Amino acid sequence: MRTIKAVLGFFFLVLCASCIKDTCNEIGETFQTIELDDVQADASGQLAISFYTESLSVLPERYFEDGTISDRYLSIAVDGAETLESYALKKDRFAITLKPEVLPLDGENTSLSIAFEFPDRRGYIDCDHPGNSDSYHVLLKIEVRNNGTEGFDISNFEWSQYTAKGAL
Repeated sequence: MRTIKAVLGFFFLVLCASCIKDTCNEIGETFQTIELDDVQADASGQLAISFYTESLSVLPERYFEDGTISDRYLSIAVDGAETLESYALKKDRFAITLKPEVLPLDGENTSLSIAFEFPDRRGYIDCDHPGNSDSYHVLLKIEVRNNGTEGFDISNFEWSQYTAKGAL
């Protein structure tokens, strides 16, 4: 009898949790656009790349600053922290600095996939959803071209994003 009550109680909790409306995700995707902004090589051989971002206006600056680099995007391994010298995530701009050892040689290209993970929105805006914490992911795919004495440029740039919903 206790087992039946426990099972029924568990199903009741799951049912109640699913009744909570997801107001965190109904406001939309985190990013509306991400565009390549600037590419600069410094004297130490590092390459700094900046991106302009247009994001949800309701999310505060602190939300983006709390983003972290990830070594996975969906179930795919991507270039992780070992690729970057540094990164800065802001509401309207991302900046990454690549380590010199990942840059292509003269006349060559290197493809890189860099992923960032952002936390559940519940801690930053007034919203709610059932289950555990959600996370929000963005992938930047860039192809770096070494033009020799003319420097580096980005010959191809794509981005994508997805939401990973927490378990109920």
